[in-house]
Formats: sequence, C-alpha cells, structure tokens
Amino acid sequence: MNNTLSLHWLDKNWQHRGYANNVHLIIDFDNKVYRRLVNFKIPSFNCNRIEVMRKADIDDYINYLDTMGFEKTDDEILR
Repeated sequence: MNNTLSLHWLDKNWQHRGYANNVHLIIDFDNKVYRRLVNFKIPSFNCNRIEVMRKADIDDYINYLDTMGFEKTDDEILR
C-alpha cells in the first residue's frame, strides 16, 4: 500500500449534534480501490492526507474514481 491518498472532511456542526460525522476517503492507486468512512475521529497528521473544504468534494471525487475504473471496498487494510 505504497501509492495511497487520503482525503478528509471535518464536520464543523458537531456541537449541534454532540458528535461529529467526519468523512474520510482512502484511495489505493496500486489496486484501484477506495474506501469511504464516516466516523467521529479526527485524522492524525500524515503527509498523504488532504483536508477538503466541502463534503461534496469527496462525493465528486468518488464519482470520478468510479468512471476511472476504481472499485469500492470495505477492506480493513485501507484505514
């Protein structure tokens, strides 16, 4: 898993709900797979991790990956 990229969007409205719904997108370019996670954790620092400003940016990128032949996976390795 050398050629990976992680995008994340941090939920700014978590105080209204009492918990966060942060969205993470992990892409493995070598195996052409991706994984989308929604959880409350704030990602740790990683040079391959990029924060996006809009949640829709992650959805747009997923649509792009689907057109490029990437497959969605639930593999625990992509975390």
